[in-house]
Amino acid sequence: MLHLMKLELKKTHFQNYLLIFVITVIMSMFFMAVSVHDSSGKTHTFAETFRVIEMVSAFVFIILFSVLNASVIISEYNSKTIWIMFAYPINRQKLILAKLLLITVLVAVMIIAEYAVCGSFLVYADKMYNWVEGDFQISTFRYMISRAFTTAIMFCILGLWTFVAGMWKKSVPVTIVSSVLFIYIRQIAVASTETYEETVWMILAAGILALAGIWYIFKKKIMEAE
Repeated sequence: MLHLMKLELKKTHFQNYLLIFVITVIMSMFFMAVSVHDSSGKTHTFAETFRVIEMVSAFVFIILFSVLNASVIISEYNSKTIWIMFAYPINRQKLILAKLLLITVLVAVMIIAEYAVCGSFLVYADKMYNWVEGDFQISTFRYMISRAFTTAIMFCILGLWTFVAGMWKKSVPVTIVSSVLFIYIRQIAVASTETYEETVWMILAAGILALAGIWYIFKKKIMEAE
């Protein structure tokens, strides 16, 4: 499996997407700066300001996940090149799974890296210019780490949803459009909580649905031509 992932990494040139990561980091920093200097005059906490990263990340990385699904997996069905790959003596489910795992790992790494860079920027800006209310403490650091990994997991789960949606009919447009729908669903779900964050039950439910969908796709749709 690891060997297949390495081969896919060389073939797909994922480094081309690094520019998206850089732009996302800059956007997050910009919106954090805007949020703490809004016209309301309200003093913001570290948690409130840090949450701005989630808003930017949700739109960028879930859509990016869907774009990678579309370009690396779905488009190969549309162009029929997937059948050439299936001609090799390699387990076909493993081949698709390697692609999907590689996309998941790369997007998760980008999300966590973005949190690390933007979180460091926020701490530095607060130390220099007193941007937010209160002092940076160990509990604040733990909160940042927790949110970074929690959102990375949730966003990747929603990215897996886009894989399921796209593979259902082998459709690139469905893959990408579904990402916007899933972002909207996620926003509604977190808005219903007191902390405006995903709960453990939300993540578990989303994960179970993703696994069930992936199981069905691998069982019924991998070898199906549209």
